[in-house]
Amino acid sequence: MKRVVKALLSATLLIAGAGIGRSFADEREVNNIWWNLDNDYNDTHQTACVAENYNDYTVDAVFEVYPGTFDFEGNPVPSAAVLTMRPYVTYKLFGWPDGSSADHRCVLRSYTVHVP
Repeated sequence: MKRVVKALLSATLLIAGAGIGRSFADEREVNNIWWNLDNDYNDTHQTACVAENYNDYTVDAVFEVYPGTFDFEGNPVPSAAVLTMRPYVTYKLFGWPDGSSADHRCVLRSYTVHVP
């Protein structure tokens, strides 16, 4: 009986851990760094990835944008946008023309405190 309970507990923790990792990837704010997709950004007829740093210090951030470019066969490929973000400034990281794709993505991948 103890082995069954131990196996069930292990399986439950594994499933819970997998769910936590996935939800973190879908966040739009992590440690006071916010990002979002903005349709018709500033009436420019494009979808844009915008971000802002709400910390009181500058951070270096790496965002993954999709599609960022296209391969030699015309297939969409992700790309990285690397940015030094000052506090409380809104940045446009990337823009796609309206109607170009329904699957635009912009995700914060990493960040560090900026050291000049």
